[in-house]
Amino acid sequence: MEIIFFYSVIISLIAGNFSAFIAKEKNRNHLGWFFLGFFFSIIALIALIAVPKLSNKEIKEADGKNLKPIVIYLILNGGIVILLIIFSLTGVLNSTSIDNRTETLSNPSSSVDLNNMNAINDLEEKVKQNPQDYVSLLELAHLKNDSGLLEAAISDYKKYLIKFPENADARVDMGVCYFNLKDYTNAIKEMESAVKTVPDHQIAHLNLGVVNLSAGNIEKSKEWLKKAYDLNPTNEVGLKAEQLLKNH
Repeated sequence: MEIIFFYSVIISLIAGNFSAFIAKEKNRNHLGWFFLGFFFSIIALIALIAVPKLSNKEIKEADGKNLKPIVIYLILNGGIVILLIIFSLTGVLNSTSIDNRTETLSNPSSSVDLNNMNAINDLEEKVKQNPQDYVSLLELAHLKNDSGLLEAAISDYKKYLIKFPENADARVDMGVCYFNLKDYTNAIKEMESAVKTVPDHQIAHLNLGVVNLSAGNIEKSKEWLKKAYDLNPTNEVGLKAEQLLKNH
């Protein structure tokens, strides 16, 4: 959405400047036509092409009645450009989501989303053509996980983890699949393995708290949630762990 807004402003600026240029050639008020071009784009351009050029006599009659628009026009263009630069630098127009695929748990879900089937089929064909393409294999596992194809996702995660057993994130995501299948034993097993590989994996600690809570291991759940909170009490994961500790 932000990208669409950014390009819409750019297109409006181009239309406004072009309208102002044509208006100047026709001895019209190019500041006024800049605004019309900026807000109405092609409609203003068509209207401007249709209007006649002012004669020298009409220009002299209007001379002095209107403020010189060029300074305001330049300031306006410069101001809009500066605002766009500021928005871009501060992240207003940019996506700032962090590329952290590892999931945190809430409630088990087994619903299947078939909207991703074309992408899944394409990735499966890609992996079939090149079994060593582990990047696509992991992406396929994630997509199946997201689509609710949990058993198939687990199968792909296992293939990936044979090659990269130290990838704690992938192991946690496989644990999420087990959790959503309500296979709490294997979920705990995989997530504990991830913690052994990466002892400060906060999401794994939080998820272990959630899985143990769902499995009825209340005290064990509190231990993992406390560890998750202690790793970073101020970020989103730490705050979620704190909330769960308070509620249980």
